[in-house]
Amino acid sequence: MQKDISLVDGTDTIPCSLFHFERAYDVTPYSTFLLGFSIGKKKGMSDKTLIYQDKTFHKGTIKLSFRREDLLNTPKLKTTS
Repeated sequence: MQKDISLVDGTDTIPCSLFHFERAYDVTPYSTFLLGFSIGKKKGMSDKTLIYQDKTFHKGTIKLSFRREDLLNTPKLKTTS
């Protein structure tokens, strides 16, 4: 699945460089996996699109888009020392 995932960052298309699948042994009705990508050449934050070329369920290309504003406004975890 790692080879089927890429990230479009502005005009750069970055292949998935880290893929970790968490096995649940059919205990959960969902699958969990972590993705990692190299840092793009472009400076600054832009809209991003995650692209998955589905070969498992034969649904074609799946695209998930993330707006720049949403990525910049992610909640911060407040910690105390």
